[in-house]
Amino acid sequence: MNKLLLLFCFLLLTACTQTIPEETTSDFCGSSTYDSCTTDSDCTTGGCSGQICQSSSTEPSISTCEYQGCYNSELYSLSCACYEQKCSWE
Repeated sequence: MNKLLLLFCFLLLTACTQTIPEETTSDFCGSSTYDSCTTDSDCTTGGCSGQICQSSSTEPSISTCEYQGCYNSELYSLSCACYEQKCSWE
């Protein structure tokens, strides 16, 4: 009986576990608000997935909570920073 219960639990756990394939894309798809800034610390990320680069002094940007692989700024070696006095990905 115990072996049957263990087998059932194992099958149940493996059936509920699925691997979600990582989305592959060639372009970063985050966005920038191009808010005014003077230093990198004036900028921050916003949106549910951190895909929006914006000023840290404005209201946080809101976005839908649908993650896309192309939001991964680390994958593209990008950071939200002050570039030419505007918050943007660089």
